[in-house]
Amino acid sequence: MKKCPKCGRVVDDEMVICPFCAELLYDPKTQTKTEFVNIHLVRWLLLLSLVIPLVGFIMAVSLKKKYPLISKIIVKFATFGIAILGMLFILGIICYIALTLSGVTFL
Repeated sequence: MKKCPKCGRVVDDEMVICPFCAELLYDPKTQTKTEFVNIHLVRWLLLLSLVIPLVGFIMAVSLKKKYPLISKIIVKFATFGIAILGMLFILGIICYIALTLSGVTFL
C-alpha cells in the first residue's frame, strides 16, 4: 500500500491514479520503455496484416492470365490473410483498451 502525495489517503500499490483525488501516483520520467513497446508491436502487426494480403491480391491479379491455378491459390491465401487481419484488428483494439485502462501512456 502507498500513500497519495496529494490527498494522503492509502491506495493500492498497483494504482496509477488516485481514485480519490485523481493525482498521478507515478513519475512519468521514470516509467520504463517496455510499456511503450507493447503498443508499437500491436501497430506493426496490424500494418503487416494489412500489407501482406494486399500484396497477395495484387500478385493474383497480375498472374491471373499466365498462371490461373497459382492465382487462385494466392487469392485463397490472401483471403485467409484478410481474415487474420480482422482478428488482429480486434485483438489490437482489445490490447489498446487494456493498456489504456492499466494506465499506460502512449507516445
